[in-house]
Amino acid sequence: MAGLSDLPLELVLWVFSYVDDIADLLNLSLVCKAVNIHVEPLVYRYYTNSDRDFTESGSRSMRAFFRTLAIRPELALHVKSVDFYPWHIKRDFKEPEWDYKPKRMPDQVFETYVNAAKKAQIMDAAQDCYSLRPMRQLNPWESFWFDDSDDDSDGHRRRSHPTRSTPSVGDPHDIALARCLRQGIQEAEVIVLLSQLSRLEEMNLRGWPGGSLSMQKLFSRTPHGFSALKKLRVSGIDGELEFLLAELAPVLRLPSMRTLEAYCATDQDDDGRRKILAFEPGSLSLTNIFLEFCAFSQHSIANLLKGCKALEKFTYITGGPSIGPYQFTAPELREALLCQKGTLKYFYLDLSMEWSYLDDYGIIGSLTEFEKLEELTMDYGALRAHMSILDVWTGGDEGHTMHAHLDQSLGEQLPRSLQRLNIIATSHIIVPILLEFLEHATERNPMLTRLNIDPMDKDYGLDDPDEYQEMLYRFKKAGITFTETLESERQPRSRMNSWVSEGYPNNLVRWNTRKRRYERYEASKRHLYIAALGNTVAGRLYQNHRPARRESTLRTARILRPNRR
Repeated sequence: MAGLSDLPLELVLWVFSYVDDIADLLNLSLVCKAVNIHVEPLVYRYYTNSDRDFTESGSRSMRAFFRTLAIRPELALHVKSVDFYPWHIKRDFKEPEWDYKPKRMPDQVFETYVNAAKKAQIMDAAQDCYSLRPMRQLNPWESFWFDDSDDDSDGHRRRSHPTRSTPSVGDPHDIALARCLRQGIQEAEVIVLLSQLSRLEEMNLRGWPGGSLSMQKLFSRTPHGFSALKKLRVSGIDGELEFLLAELAPVLRLPSMRTLEAYCATDQDDDGRRKILAFEPGSLSLTNIFLEFCAFSQHSIANLLKGCKALEKFTYITGGPSIGPYQFTAPELREALLCQKGTLKYFYLDLSMEWSYLDDYGIIGSLTEFEKLEELTMDYGALRAHMSILDVWTGGDEGHTMHAHLDQSLGEQLPRSLQRLNIIATSHIIVPILLEFLEHATERNPMLTRLNIDPMDKDYGLDDPDEYQEMLYRFKKAGITFTETLESERQPRSRMNSWVSEGYPNNLVRWNTRKRRYERYEASKRHLYIAALGNTVAGRLYQNHRPARRESTLRTARILRPNRR
């Protein structure tokens, strides 16, 4: 081992990958400095806390990880990705109906957090954090007055409550952060922990704070400025409450940012006021935007798209009934996307959510100007037609009938560069449309190699079997692979839902790969869900409360030697 540090890193990692038990590798890193140097970057590359069950009990508390970084700050340089499960915010403590009573942070731990916050410059160095008024929960009759006035110099509450002491002196945001830290509220701990990760490349947050504690200083005042951050994935609180995308503006403006994934984002606050996104043209380096269950006005989506220098991937899945109807239409989206026609390669649009059939978002129109587009996924309503209101009122099978409203043929509508086409939420009317498309497919769309449809009716091809068989024959003759995903085999169209729900044991929703469907598990039946996992890694971790040895070794081996067969 004496000369291990002189060997190339690739060779050392290759040797480590043959360790049968991951525990042996970790134990070896504790007694051998050379091994420790090579292993630490792998161990600290990715960090995740766990769900609320673990964070409340303290067995997976973020404080343990933060304490390690405080003792050895150089370890923070290895952290490239964080994935935070839901955490409690300030409002959970303040509101009377929430049963959240965190333990007051010990003095020594509090001092460590305060020193780290001041060193990261997210708190003024002169801020007095030891003589602040303690936080308290509001009484039931005060819940209607909830705001952050306990933390700032606003005199409204002091006039309403003359017995209150003189407000604390300092920046309101610093005071709020310090008081939340003293009370042990997780939201403040998340902010301070993130400020220490100077080389972070990927950030996954389940539950954007929503303004209860300001994150402006986190992204604008830290010396490192998150200059390495490339990907941000964020959802609203509890995966249900929307948040303002405008609050992410400081992050989106980072020169290193490439990917944005947002769930339940909007540009309208709780009072119905618009917070229009405002970006200078070409000021964003984003190449991939994924928006699911979101709703934006025409001006906001146009400003976001114009702000991107060279967008390559764009995905938009419309929101739920609380925010969805107040958004742009398909033609307005096409107009906004034209500024990216020279770079856009992947386009996914789904405006077909069941609750919104009465809201006609229009047809996207011609896409021939998008000369670089290689893959297109779109619901049939936005691509060709929309269900008529009369069909919805009549109900029954007629409620699944769509009528083509676009004079332009499908082949004339698509760009010549297209290689893959996926049409979701279709009906039996798609068969004659595809037959017409195949007449000139090799001329108009010479690069198309694969076409997939997602019919709502599994018997859509039985209305005219001869016509259906003719369609299959023409696809084969044209050299285009044709596939159909029936309702029973449909992949989840909500691709972020499972990620969001992982941290909420009371609302478990998972896509069952074997049964090819969503399954929901109540909190009281969580043990049944774990038992259903069988011999999977997660099942053994939950049942035995110990690491899965062989699977951990294999996972490490894939990291250390990915090309090994």
